[in-house]
Amino acid sequence: MTKQEKKYFRVTKQKGFESNFKTYHMDPSYDHFRILFNKKNYRIEPTVISYRLINHWDSKGLIPESCRAKSQKWRYYSLVDLVWIAIIKGLREFEVGLPFIQKVKSSLKVQFGISEFSELEFYISWAAVQKVPCEILIFRDGSAEIATIYEIEDSKEKIGLEAHFNFSLNMILQSVMPELDLQPNYSLWVKLEQDVAKIVNYIKTGNYKEISVEMKNGKVETISTTELHDPKSQIHGLLRRGEYQEVSHIQKNGKVLHIKRKKTERL
Repeated sequence: MTKQEKKYFRVTKQKGFESNFKTYHMDPSYDHFRILFNKKNYRIEPTVISYRLINHWDSKGLIPESCRAKSQKWRYYSLVDLVWIAIIKGLREFEVGLPFIQKVKSSLKVQFGISEFSELEFYISWAAVQKVPCEILIFRDGSAEIATIYEIEDSKEKIGLEAHFNFSLNMILQSVMPELDLQPNYSLWVKLEQDVAKIVNYIKTGNYKEISVEMKNGKVETISTTELHDPKSQIHGLLRRGEYQEVSHIQKNGKVLHIKRKKTERL
């Protein structure tokens, strides 16, 4: 996936994102969805957004090109267009200025295949077809990210996220197509107990050779983690770190291979 506007992702993408993204946009088996999301079949009723407002946003370069024959009064938009216009509407309701919204558009505008907003379209497919909970995050500098709630929570846990506000992509889709049931499916969302979450975090770091637990009355009582360090590490420096219960070394043929330290945490 090539991006010129965004140099990096603030939100950590799930494993396989790049390949899934390319598969969606290039695999012929997804043609039906790409046509469905990009065909300009929808019009915006004036009771939702006035013509005057649409024309004003259009004059500022915020609105995607519509499909309108000279003999027709109505402008027609794609589903992806309508989602973006709903984002504009939501930002304006928070009194966000048009220059800032232009930055958001530049950040989200990633051309790949037939879609002007290819990343947005990819997440629309997840939200609409698989009902995966997805959100659009907008940061103070006008940059924007689209991600599943699982990616967002994982990023908060691993690296933290800068101040932002967000829109539910699922709710936007539901408002655009009220005749369909597009409520997100949270069945994959599992809230872990604090002790289990801590064990999972230790495993995810990949820093530990061994992780063991001791249980009491069905609950985790202690967690022990074992790390291997380079033999050049200063043992006396490790010993001064009181939180480590054991520090030893692994030796072969008179040569120290690793320094081993074990930490036991009581919950």
